[in-house]
Amino acid sequence: MERSSRSGYDNWAFVGPYIQKYIPRSALLGSLAGIALTYIAMNPMGEVYSTPYIGLLTLVIVLAGWIAHKRLPGNIPAGLLAIVIGMTLAWVTGYMDVANVQAAVSGFSLSTPSFALNHLMDGFSYLSPFLAAAIPLAIYDFLESLDNVESATADGDEYPTTLSLLVPALLTLFGAMLGSPYPTIIYIGHPGWKATGARVGYSILTGISIILIAFVGLLPLMLSIIPLVALLPILIYIAMSIGTQAFKTADPKHIPAMILGLMPFIASFVILQVNNALTAAGTSAGEVGLDVLQNNGVYYEGWRVLGSSDILVSMMLISIVIFLIEKQYNKAAIYSLVAAVLSFFGFIHAGQIGFGTGMSTAIGYLSMAAGLLFFHFYRHSDDEKNTVKSLK
Repeated sequence: MERSSRSGYDNWAFVGPYIQKYIPRSALLGSLAGIALTYIAMNPMGEVYSTPYIGLLTLVIVLAGWIAHKRLPGNIPAGLLAIVIGMTLAWVTGYMDVANVQAAVSGFSLSTPSFALNHLMDGFSYLSPFLAAAIPLAIYDFLESLDNVESATADGDEYPTTLSLLVPALLTLFGAMLGSPYPTIIYIGHPGWKATGARVGYSILTGISIILIAFVGLLPLMLSIIPLVALLPILIYIAMSIGTQAFKTADPKHIPAMILGLMPFIASFVILQVNNALTAAGTSAGEVGLDVLQNNGVYYEGWRVLGSSDILVSMMLISIVIFLIEKQYNKAAIYSLVAAVLSFFGFIHAGQIGFGTGMSTAIGYLSMAAGLLFFHFYRHSDDEKNTVKSLK
C-alpha cells in the first residue's frame, strides 16, 4: 500500500511525496470524490432542477457527448452545443432579461493589475489574528492540489509532485503582490477534461481567455447573455468523472472506507447550507440553540466537528478503515493516533489551530486506537482458520 517516489523532484520534496507514499491512493482520490460530490456538483444540480427545462436538456447533451460519446451534428463539441441550445431556449422563453445585458454593458470597464507590495507589507501587521484560521485553509488548498496530482497520475499522466505543488504556491505569492487575496491551486477534474479531448493547448487557451475576460471586464456581460444553468452541467460531468475514477481505481473491498470518507464533505456542505439559511432568516445556530436544532433532527455540532477540515478528515478516516479491512490493525491504530494529534492541535475537527482545540475528538481517536490495538493483539481460533483459507 506504500508507494515509492516517482520522479527526481521527489528526492528533495518535503511533504507532498511523503503523503503520497504513506496515504493510500484510495484515500487521496476518495477525498477528491468528496469535494466533487458536494462542492462541485450539489449547487449546480440545485440550479439545474430549479430550471429543469433548460438544465436537464443541457445536462443530457453534455452527458451524451462526453460519456456516451455520441457524435453530434457537424461534430460540434457537446459543451458548446449545450451552451448554444441552453442560451437559445433561455432567451426564447423569457428566462433571460435584456435589462441585465444593458446593465452589464453600462458597467463595463477595463481593469489591469497593479503592484500592491506596499499593501502586502502593511498586511503583515494585521496577520496574527487570522493565522489560526488561515493555516488550515492553506493546508486544505495544498491537499486538494496534491489530490489533483494523484488524480492525474491515476489517469496515466505523471507529473513531478514537488514542482507541481510549488508552481501554484509561487503564483499565489505573485497574485498577492498584484493585490489578489485568492490562493492558486491545481485545477480539478483532470480525468474529465482529458476524456473530452482537452490537452495542453486547451489549458493554455483557457488561461489566456480568463485573463482577457478579467482584464476587459467581460464576465458580467457574458453571464447576462449566457444563462448560468446552461454552463453548470459541465461541472456536474466533471464531478461524475472524478467520482468514477476514485471508485474505479480502488480495490473493491476498500469501497466501504471510501463511502465513509464522503461523509465529512457532506457534513461540511450541510453545515454551510444551514448557516446560510439561518443567516437569511436573520439568526444563527447559537441564537436558535444547539439543543433545539438537535431535537429537530439537525445535529449541528456533530456535523460541524465532522466537517471541519473535511479533506484531511476524509483522508484519515479512509486510511484507518482501509488498514482495518486489510486486518493491519496496528497500522490503523497508528493512523488513529495521528488523527488524535491533528485533532488536539485543531488541524482537523476544529475551527482554528490551537492547543487542545479539538480535545474531545482527540480523545475519541485515542479510544479508537486502543480498540484497534486490542484487535491487533487479540487472537481468535477463527483467525487462524481464515488465514489458512486465504493462503490456499
